[in-house]
Amino acid sequence: MFKIIRYVYQKFATCSKIKQLKILEAGVDKEGDPFIKLENGRIFFGPESTSKERKFYKLFLSSGTRKKLPFQCFQIALDIVIRYMEGNLKWGGPAKEAFYNVKEGDVIAEMGAFRGYYTLYLADKVGTSGKIVAIEPIPSNLKYLEKNIAANKLENVIVVPKGVWNENDHKTFQRKSTDFQSGSIDISYNNSEALSIEVNTLDQILQDTNVDQVDFMLIQLNGAEYEALEGLSKFEPKHLAIAARYDKEERNIAQEIRLLLEARDYTTKTLNRKFVYAQLN
Repeated sequence: MFKIIRYVYQKFATCSKIKQLKILEAGVDKEGDPFIKLENGRIFFGPESTSKERKFYKLFLSSGTRKKLPFQCFQIALDIVIRYMEGNLKWGGPAKEAFYNVKEGDVIAEMGAFRGYYTLYLADKVGTSGKIVAIEPIPSNLKYLEKNIAANKLENVIVVPKGVWNENDHKTFQRKSTDFQSGSIDISYNNSEALSIEVNTLDQILQDTNVDQVDFMLIQLNGAEYEALEGLSKFEPKHLAIAARYDKEERNIAQEIRLLLEARDYTTKTLNRKFVYAQLN
């Protein structure tokens, strides 16, 4: 019961922030994809809202907001608030920039980049002198990631259509059929679908994208965070923010990540026992 109450409250809190969005236009394009264009010129594409969201759309949005925001675009608006505006390591969790503020000229490795909403935020902050390596393995997410990058004419983003692991391989991803952000190598879901995804090490991915140094690395891999760091030995990101939310058997993955990074001469901090931040000494 508590989880349900918390979920509804978070929906309410997120919906209340939708009215802060300065929506210039919202609708469906010629390809059938919903979109929202903000007054700052940024445009966001995504899939249609699911029927389960309709009750929140009607209950928590005013008639004036609904007039500007068709229901098809409601999920995009939620994601803009959660990812583009707030940029947390988890819905309701700590901010990705809790200990490091992205600045102009930074090189950033972002995984998983999902549909590119936070990628747009990062691209604005690093400017034309910076670079974003956006890593995302799931094809349906890649479609919108690439479309959002193209629509916003971002020339400082490199998309890597792969998963991250400790070796070069193909892995089976499980994904909730009703939650397209929850793809994982190590976690099985009820009512899931299986996808065969090419995976590679961060060392190889960064080398292939001609990156020399990473200023900030964001790791959100639904259980593969430790393996991602095992495949990172040739590069030393200056700052990291890691969502280590899933333990394996009796292993405390956040603690193991801290020990691994501290052995590599990083200073680490943990928030809420599951979110690890690190800075190279």
